[in-house]
Amino acid sequence: MTIKEIAKLAGVSISTVSKVMNNKDDSISEETREHVLKIAKEYNYTPYSSVITPAGKSLTIGVIFRSSSEISMTVSGILERACDSGYSILLSESCNQASVEEKNISVLASKHVDGILWEPVYPLNEGSLRAMEDCGIPYLMINSAYGSAANINYEKLGYKATDMLIKNRHRDIACLLGCGTRTEAFLRGYKKCLFDNNIKLNEDLIIDGAEAFPMNKIACRKISGMVVSHYAEAIKIYEALNKLHYSTPYDVSMISLKDDTRVRSDYPPISTFTIPHREFGKKAVDYLIGIIEKKGAFEGSGSLEEFLDIETEPDNMYSIGAPYLSRYKKVLVVGSINMDNYLNFEELPHTGKTVSTSSAAIHPGGKCLNEGLGAAKLGHNAALIATLGNDSDADTIYDLIKDYPIDTIGIKRCQGMQTGQSYVFVQRDGESMISIMSGANSSLSPENREANERLLQDAALNRIQTEIPLNTAIS
Repeated sequence: MTIKEIAKLAGVSISTVSKVMNNKDDSISEETREHVLKIAKEYNYTPYSSVITPAGKSLTIGVIFRSSSEISMTVSGILERACDSGYSILLSESCNQASVEEKNISVLASKHVDGILWEPVYPLNEGSLRAMEDCGIPYLMINSAYGSAANINYEKLGYKATDMLIKNRHRDIACLLGCGTRTEAFLRGYKKCLFDNNIKLNEDLIIDGAEAFPMNKIACRKISGMVVSHYAEAIKIYEALNKLHYSTPYDVSMISLKDDTRVRSDYPPISTFTIPHREFGKKAVDYLIGIIEKKGAFEGSGSLEEFLDIETEPDNMYSIGAPYLSRYKKVLVVGSINMDNYLNFEELPHTGKTVSTSSAAIHPGGKCLNEGLGAAKLGHNAALIATLGNDSDADTIYDLIKDYPIDTIGIKRCQGMQTGQSYVFVQRDGESMISIMSGANSSLSPENREANERLLQDAALNRIQTEIPLNTAIS
């Protein structure tokens, strides 16, 4: 594609195309400039002059990262938006070394890129800054505390995570911090949210790393919730809580930041705010192209921080609940859980007679489950103590319970056993007879009750059924 052909497609003179592509377009209207650039991008036009003249447009953006392993999703957003906008990308990595960074700047300048997204090494290297300014290429610094840089708003994420717990009536909120560039901003958001909600800051609740977390403060109810800056730390504390038989959100609520990913996981069940790396990459490219193409909407209208602001919402509420000490009392039910197998007959079977049916149904049941669901449907919180088999029927029962305000921590799977089964024979006139295969229900022991003592302490009403071993019901 030649300059003459681009001029013909754009409906302008050859000199107009030349001026636009070589940044000598001060006398040309913004509408004409954008129209010419649009045609040039569509046909991948690169003027010969850009190879030998630094002022010429190459429709290429350079990107320099400290470490590509830390910023993969941001790269994805940058590539997508640059492609959509008609630009190619030249990627380079500094490996957090100032000498490599200076070489990368020199290489991109020699390629006459139109602009550079630059994630500087930490701490900032003054030599790299001088090299960037001397090359005369528009640049946007990202992920840096230096100067006017484009950053993900971690302070806002820290604030929103803390506010999520406060809205769920938490006041004793710990802040668990990992190592990284986001930590200081996240902590500022945490402190600001406490201040705005008239909650006194307790420095003892700011904790560096899961290993230093004071578990005794959960035991004595001095911490009811925590916000976590790094998901790796959240996983560590979740595993530590499990080992001590604490659970979320029953004993402590938790919400963490999490790097964005295409793979979503419901385990471990930790509430998260996804860090919008991908959208941030897109926004950063938009802002830099606005400078390159002299779009007034991007230059001088609103702050960089406002332009880059990205709204986020929590991904889930798995590990967020009311504080332990303010939780409503529950209806506790101890008993059997079965899969009910219904068979419909014209006449019930009896000795010496065989009957058959083509009508049957299977539903989760058992006195424990039925009463727990009944309480939940009436608007009460419920908790169950029961035993299930290690089979697909247990999966079905858990899947049903998750849609109701029922605490399942007292339900235990029993290895090598089948979930209880009941066989309900129903005659057409309503008469019925029931046979029960107790299965895992027969394993419900006094030890199960003792292991869930806290459920008993938190119960306003305790209902105990007799389709379980009698010594368990009596205990």
